[in-house]
Amino acid sequence: MQDRFGDVYYAMGDFALARTAWEKAVAAAGQDSPIRGVLQYKLGSLPPKE
Repeated sequence: MQDRFGDVYYAMGDFALARTAWEKAVAAAGQDSPIRGVLQYKLGSLPPKE
C-alpha cells in the first residue's frame, strides 16, 4: 500500500512524502521480495534530500 502512496506523492511533486512512503514499503517488504528492487529504483529516481 505504501508503494502506491509513494507513486501518488511522486506524481503530485511531493518528493519528501514519496520518499517516506517508499522507505516504509521497503521496510515492510521481505528481504527476498522482488518488489524491493523496484522500490530501490524508485527511491533512486528522487532528487537528493535538501
